[in-house]
Amino acid sequence: MRYEMVVEKESPLFVRQTAEKEIKLGIPKRSFSGKERFTHPQDVFVWWQNRWPDMEPSESMRVLFLDARHRLIGWQTIATGSVNAAAVSMREIFTGAIGLCSAGIIVAHNHPSGNPVPSTDDFSVAERIKKSSKLLGIDCLDFIIIGNEKYVSLKEQGKF
Repeated sequence: MRYEMVVEKESPLFVRQTAEKEIKLGIPKRSFSGKERFTHPQDVFVWWQNRWPDMEPSESMRVLFLDARHRLIGWQTIATGSVNAAAVSMREIFTGAIGLCSAGIIVAHNHPSGNPVPSTDDFSVAERIKKSSKLLGIDCLDFIIIGNEKYVSLKEQGKF
């Protein structure tokens, strides 16, 4: 299955929706635009929640493509699956990254159950992505699992 890659553009609607979501979640006020740097897993969580505010019924894995300053230059849905799994291809992840000349990527996916606790499969996929990124010279900065109003960052847990 092929997925369309989206190249980020600044959008007043996106900026407003992001600000509203951050206020609702109690996140300190800050600017957010297509040139914003992703410096914390919470940035990814807010980005995801603004695009898909309702929990999706099946797992979806997305890759955020970043420039050297960790600014979002594009993103792509690379896999969708069942209620508890999504088949992931390293080729799909890194084709987009190479095509956009990304310096780094962040991989994020949801758990439709709402519980973001990583599964054994999550750790396995994260390790494959990390090894592949090293071979290609593209930094994989984090692997994030999105749940209902919360997330888990493998990097923050020291497992990535």
